[in-house]
Amino acid sequence: MGAVGYAIRVSGDGHVDAFREATWNLVQNFVRNYTVGPQYDELRSYLEHTDPAGSPQDSGETIAYWWFPDLTGVCHRSASAWLHWFGLAVAVEWPYVRVKARDLGVTITQERPERGEAAPAGDRFVVLRGVLWQVDDGLYGDDERLSIEELSADERAAYEAARELCACGVCEFLRPDEDAFAATLAQLRGGDAEDIRRSAALLGWMGRTTPEVLESLIQAAARLNGPDAHYYLSDPVQFCALMLPGAWEQLLAMARTADNSWSITSILDGLAAIYYRPGERTAAEKTELLAVVRIVADPGGRWNDESAQMWLEELEREEG
Repeated sequence: MGAVGYAIRVSGDGHVDAFREATWNLVQNFVRNYTVGPQYDELRSYLEHTDPAGSPQDSGETIAYWWFPDLTGVCHRSASAWLHWFGLAVAVEWPYVRVKARDLGVTITQERPERGEAAPAGDRFVVLRGVLWQVDDGLYGDDERLSIEELSADERAAYEAARELCACGVCEFLRPDEDAFAATLAQLRGGDAEDIRRSAALLGWMGRTTPEVLESLIQAAARLNGPDAHYYLSDPVQFCALMLPGAWEQLLAMARTADNSWSITSILDGLAAIYYRPGERTAAEKTELLAVVRIVADPGGRWNDESAQMWLEELEREEG
């Protein structure tokens, strides 16, 4: 019986097993969005027989592991696919992985892993004939094989393309073409509440964060104009803010011209994500943030925002 595994270097006295479980839940939720359809049924069934975060680790260990066994050799394709998706999800969702670690008293001691445009060598997949195949010198399922000689011309072209760029559902989504990106951004700008929810999440995961995306997310909060704005947009705004160079300055500028309370809430979500990112905060950042939060929290001002008032108390305590 063999297994493949993923590892993240950690330190601290926190709950490593709780971090492993939280990260695995995050990965499953991420992957579930892009592996819809019967071609992924076997991959979902595989998880009924294994728990990658299930084996306890000793306290004080410096590496957190997640293991994907091949179940006596009959599920090598499924184990490899989940390892592949795990790595993609962790790379894309790295800010959230770090936050989950911090909340559980665990410190991640490595840099963000690279996602890249192609899967690592040996971890490429393609869907043909309703099956997700692992691409090698042939096409492999868990308990079946499809030889290259059996492929039609179109299938052979898909196989050759997948040897260069993985064609699993997750990879194909993370490599959207310009038309898909533009259509999703248009949906965020002009769609209804469900369109906003879906497009906001998709844009965050496309790896195409731009100033235009961040601005559109803040504007979408004004269109929703209610608690759904925070529920749907808080995570995408924070993800975008953490990934986008210059987001701090852009959000500060938007705060000065905002005319909607839910837009202000989204702007504060983005500023908070940057402010509490791992690493030392600068004195300038503290001063700029305090100025904005004081305006939003002012009981006699336009916003009189209770959450901003609570945050202001915390920030002022930090100032001493």
